[in-house]
Amino acid sequence: MGHTSTVPSASQWGFPTASKRALLIHSSNSSSHTFHRVGSMLAAKGYLVVAPNLLGHALRMPGVDFRLQTLADDLLPYLQAAEYDIVIGHSMGGLVVLSLLKYLPKTRPISVVIIDSSVEITAEQMVIRKVTLFDDARVTPKDHMDLNPLWTREDAIWRWLETQIGRETNFVDQWDVSTCLQVAL
Repeated sequence: MGHTSTVPSASQWGFPTASKRALLIHSSNSSSHTFHRVGSMLAAKGYLVVAPNLLGHALRMPGVDFRLQTLADDLLPYLQAAEYDIVIGHSMGGLVVLSLLKYLPKTRPISVVIIDSSVEITAEQMVIRKVTLFDDARVTPKDHMDLNPLWTREDAIWRWLETQIGRETNFVDQWDVSTCLQVAL
């Protein structure tokens, strides 16, 4: 990491001097804070953990192109700034990670973890996801706790904040059926 690089907004846990690196990619209608527990645990295990905010999420600039490859290409500065020992993607973030695979170094092993990602999604499933994500914006922290009994209050508040921050920049608000199909392809 001896050179300067411009990277989009991100959350970070651990110390820059850590000997291991982790890159965490969040899901749609979410933010880097999704990984606050995982990031903290990995940092405690000696990792520097970086979780970028995807284009159009959190306080990132609005996007107009939400194809997986576009989201992956937007994260290239992270791969240019450091080499990672583990790359984790959740839901849509897992699909973004799959699009990043071709950019990962082939000279050493890198662990790749994909969590809860749908590799193939029908148009009907995309419409259902749009409705679910849109409804998610109306859910309160208490609703999140009721729906997810293992979550802490902190988890519920973070999830609620993620659906509220930057609502006007969130790509789900811009979806229509044709966009859903394009994202899935």
